[in-house]
Amino acid sequence: SGGGRSGSGGAASTGGGGGPISCASQGFATTRVLDLPWSANVIAYTMDAGGFGANDAMVIRFTTPNTIIASTGKGTITAATWTGGDVFRGAALSATPCDFTVGLPLHQCAGGTTVFSATTLPSVSFSLIANKTCAATLQPNTTYYLNMSNFVPTRPTGPQTGINYCTLGVCDMRVTFSKASGS
Repeated sequence: SGGGRSGSGGAASTGGGGGPISCASQGFATTRVLDLPWSANVIAYTMDAGGFGANDAMVIRFTTPNTIIASTGKGTITAATWTGGDVFRGAALSATPCDFTVGLPLHQCAGGTTVFSATTLPSVSFSLIANKTCAATLQPNTTYYLNMSNFVPTRPTGPQTGINYCTLGVCDMRVTFSKASGS
């Protein structure tokens, strides 16, 4: 964790693309939005969206392509600690921003979902229409969100119901995104 930044790609914003997002009704002080392009390999940092503060919701947004011709592989999105030490987080990959508790189901994965509680490394595999084992199946031309919180558990009523594990005030992450092959 920490150190210099390296990597390629990654577009950051605080609400562009599909419009502003707010998780304020759930008790978050600020909602940070990090927009990712649909590319083979993207590395982005939550600090590029204003930093991942202790009381913030971090929403990582990406949109699948309009046409899926030969997508047969899996893609991944992973968030790892960048500064502030290892921090337990709540997270969910969802078609809804600010969803920290439902997430998407994982195909043929014994009741698995894309919801994480008390993890330092949320990581999700996904496929496009291909129904890959233990991957979320995403639809074409659809926006998805990896919603993250420094509170565990993060409940629908807001972060005040969980323990805040970001004790340094800002606990940034490095996000790595790889699109599904053939898309």
